[in-house]
Amino acid sequence: KEKTENIEKVFLTDLGKGTYKEILARVPGFQSGIDQVNTGFLVVLLEDWGKRKKFSNQDLGGVFQKLNSFPGVKAFPIMPQGLRGGAGDKPIQFVIKGNTYEELIKWKEILKSEIVKNKNLVNVDDDLDLTRPQLKIKINADKAADLGVSVESISKAIETMFGSKEVTKYTKEGREYSVMLQADVKNRQEPSNLNKVAVRSNSGKLVPLSSVATFYEESTFTSLNRYNRQRAVTITARLVGNYTISDALGYLENLAKEKLPPYARIDYKGESLEYKNTSSDIYFIFLLALFTAYLSLAAQFENWKHPLTIMLTVPLAILGGIIGLWVIGSSLNIYSQIALIVLIGLAAKNGILIVEFANQLRTQGLQLKESIIESCRVRLRPILMTSASTVIGVVPLIF
Repeated sequence: KEKTENIEKVFLTDLGKGTYKEILARVPGFQSGIDQVNTGFLVVLLEDWGKRKKFSNQDLGGVFQKLNSFPGVKAFPIMPQGLRGGAGDKPIQFVIKGNTYEELIKWKEILKSEIVKNKNLVNVDDDLDLTRPQLKIKINADKAADLGVSVESISKAIETMFGSKEVTKYTKEGREYSVMLQADVKNRQEPSNLNKVAVRSNSGKLVPLSSVATFYEESTFTSLNRYNRQRAVTITARLVGNYTISDALGYLENLAKEKLPPYARIDYKGESLEYKNTSSDIYFIFLLALFTAYLSLAAQFENWKHPLTIMLTVPLAILGGIIGLWVIGSSLNIYSQIALIVLIGLAAKNGILIVEFANQLRTQGLQLKESIIESCRVRLRPILMTSASTVIGVVPLIF
């Protein structure tokens, strides 16, 4: 709560200055329960577009710098999306699998210490959190034996005072009720209340629990994660600028190879797994698309030579598509792969318009060169109209 209030004060200083319109804080952050007592959630509502100088994605960098200025706090900004994905919309989900959770903790800290140096990856996090508070009681067995206090009596005393224990039952008006023994609320809310507990020894004397045991707080795992039935930790991150999933996963794979032992196993989740699966099949998909287009053309022209002439335009079209991706800084993801497959069909269709009309001119007696020139001149307008309509038709998908 204290950390959340400190962060809230920093954002309140900018309230009403043209960027932030309203700030809401919540503790615990996401859900109620013991696992969430150390979390907080801050909702910052931006001013309308016409009243602020920055776009929401431009302001994220400044927010990230503000959050990093708080020691002992792991905080990161999230901008809600229209279509939500897994892991807080983080495309990088890199899974490390090992034999024990202790070594997984060591490995993920080694990797994270290196990943944060990469300016193209931000909001680096993992799902193996040691944030669940617990109170441990360590019994001094020798001292307890000297005072005649058994471990069983200590266990029962703590269970009764801080939990509850049914000591008897009574019947009233034909209904049976349980009688529960338990300390009152004010004497079981704080860890220091354990100092008030006394345990009866074998001789019948009351011995303070603090004289035979020590108490200390410790954090433990909020959950023990597994992936494909193996102990695992998932490191997540967001991309910055023109850094692609391919670049990020290649960097993480090389980093794991350098920093982790040979028996450490890596895997992927979410969008990273989707990218790995699709990228491994991309060459087969393209070859299958080319082969299918060739067979369709061979059936249409009833000839094996003319389809080859048409298919010669496909490599140039794919090259142009890849150059376009490079110019705009986009990656070869599932969407661009689908677009390239569509491009194969479009290039083949344009080739059909030219070759088919050129063949008709040849049958009318024109020479090869004149047939090609005339076919290109006549078919230029239909080709441009077809290409333009295809491009315009997919423009709404961008927004």
